[in-house]
Amino acid sequence: VFDLETTGLDPKTCEIIEIAAAIVQNGEVKERYHRYVKPNQAIPYKITELTGISNQTVADADRIENIFPAFLDFCGDRPLCAHNADFDVSFLVAAFNKLGIDRSFCSIDTVEMARALMPQLPKHRLNNVADALGLKFNHHRASDDCDVLALIFNNFVQRLSSEKGISRVDEINQA
Repeated sequence: VFDLETTGLDPKTCEIIEIAAAIVQNGEVKERYHRYVKPNQAIPYKITELTGISNQTVADADRIENIFPAFLDFCGDRPLCAHNADFDVSFLVAAFNKLGIDRSFCSIDTVEMARALMPQLPKHRLNNVADALGLKFNHHRASDDCDVLALIFNNFVQRLSSEKGISRVDEINQA
């Protein structure tokens, strides 16, 4: 699972300022990755208000081109799971394109899973889904969002498994 915080909503003009990921295996977080990223532009005040990440927070952070090799090593060939995956993956792809890196990703979107498994919710934002599952977290911080996303994803996998009569997560591929 992974999450990003960015300087805005447009992957063509905005940049990643925080990246977090966790390897989830058999329902447990096995490893974590977290880095702040120093953008080429100043972080807008409204983003600092939303995330708590300021220009001072990232002042000593590496640039994205120095962070991506370790992030790619961490992720390996695993599918990337995100809440609203199109948004997060679009920022990865845009940054890779700017750096001349040719890389595509297979992604799992927990927003789509939430829509299917929790149709009673009026909105399927990460905080709404977390609230419905009784999970508390510091929203709009990549590491906290990533941790709660791991719990949400595990919950969804368990729901899907029980609906199909599957007793182990590794049996989902066979279903």
